[in-house]
Amino acid sequence: MKTAKLLTVVLLVALIMALLFPLPATTASTVETFTVSPLSTTSINVVLPYGTELNGSISTNGDIRFFINGPQGQPISNLGIVSKSVKFEFTAPEDGNYSLNFENGRLNPTDVSLVFDTQPEIPSDNGSPSIPTYVLVTAATAGCLTAALIFAVFLRRKSQKKVLGSTDCRSNCQ
Repeated sequence: MKTAKLLTVVLLVALIMALLFPLPATTASTVETFTVSPLSTTSINVVLPYGTELNGSISTNGDIRFFINGPQGQPISNLGIVSKSVKFEFTAPEDGNYSLNFENGRLNPTDVSLVFDTQPEIPSDNGSPSIPTYVLVTAATAGCLTAALIFAVFLRRKSQKKVLGSTDCRSNCQ
């Protein structure tokens, strides 16, 4: 019986802590892996609202020129030739379609891996907003703790019935 009370208290404290101290929001990163053909340019387009910060990194197995153009074609950033890897970031100065450009001036194809995320997180391709991770974790934690609490109550009631059944003297006591 003391174990059941202790378990109940621990579960309630854990539930309260999960609700009061949620995990910080994280963002989902977009990962693009592709090959840039010799003497060509590959572009990845990203629609960003004004003030959105885009943070990313590029890894490549060769030399590639990387530059970013804004919605009107204006240069936003030019990192020049990237040989191995580089990190980049910029804040969108206006709403629009931004072009991340990878130019291969060599005679060999070049493999590129692009990873980026945005702050604030932009909606997915289907237009539905994404749910922050801390909301999902809090809901899952609350669900698990509720299930454990229900199980503890069930065990307590079951043990009480056994105790009451063994001390019932109506049929066997004389």
